[in-house]
Amino acid sequence: MKKVSLFLIVLMCLWSQAQNYKVIYQVNWKPSVEKDSIMTDLAVLAINNRHSYFTGYDNFRNDSLKSKIVTEFFNGNGQGNLRFPDPAKLSRFNKTIIKNIASDSTIQEEKYHVSTFQIVSTCKLKWKMEKETKTILGFVCKKASLDFGGRKWTAWYAESIPISDGPYKFHGLPGLILSINDEKKEYSFEIKGITKEINDVGYRNFGMPNPVKLSPSKWETFYARYKDQPSVIFENLNTEHTTYVINGKDIDRNEKIAYNLKEKKYLLENNNMIELISDCKK
Repeated sequence: MKKVSLFLIVLMCLWSQAQNYKVIYQVNWKPSVEKDSIMTDLAVLAINNRHSYFTGYDNFRNDSLKSKIVTEFFNGNGQGNLRFPDPAKLSRFNKTIIKNIASDSTIQEEKYHVSTFQIVSTCKLKWKMEKETKTILGFVCKKASLDFGGRKWTAWYAESIPISDGPYKFHGLPGLILSINDEKKEYSFEIKGITKEINDVGYRNFGMPNPVKLSPSKWETFYARYKDQPSVIFENLNTEHTTYVINGKDIDRNEKIAYNLKEKKYLLENNNMIELISDCKK
């Protein structure tokens, strides 16, 4: 018994000393309100001290590769053209969340064509601690519940991994969240693996226009316009008459109509949002 206790103490000390991890989650979600089909993907939570980055696994690989190329380029002679390979694959679960745990600040990053939007907010989550426990991936976990984004969530966290973080925007518990799902099981995140490692995604937006930072309310206003007419993303409002531009070239009416049809089809097939209401504030 003493050996087990000593092992747990040593394990907790190791976790607390090194705060750089990569956590792999399996994500299951119901994309459409009207259909019962469930989609599955892998996602990554990359933790660097008190900051973390969460996105789909393939997006994480693309962002890591791009950051590595930029870092190696600028550590060299700084000459020549910087070219990036086209992503071999994009994640089906495409949400990107950056968190600062110390300040409860959250950045939700949304990309449309060459535009990047960063919705900056504060998400202080009000957890209810429960008495139940269970074991996940060899870790003893405690239960907690939460009302967030118009859904009721149940989380299982491991105090033996003293990281107050988890998938998506979930954080604030006295241990890493290993599993969390909403009451209707329309969204679930389940840990599949965890390793100690440092990951750099700081140059994921290199070569793109500077991100447009919006409050949650301003994002909701823009997104409502986007759902009504997706080609609004190409508006050039710096001219006397509104024009639509892709890669610096005006697009004609047929191209605009085609884009709107394509995006509206996607939005219709993916209309079951993870957040039904916004609980995050500026």
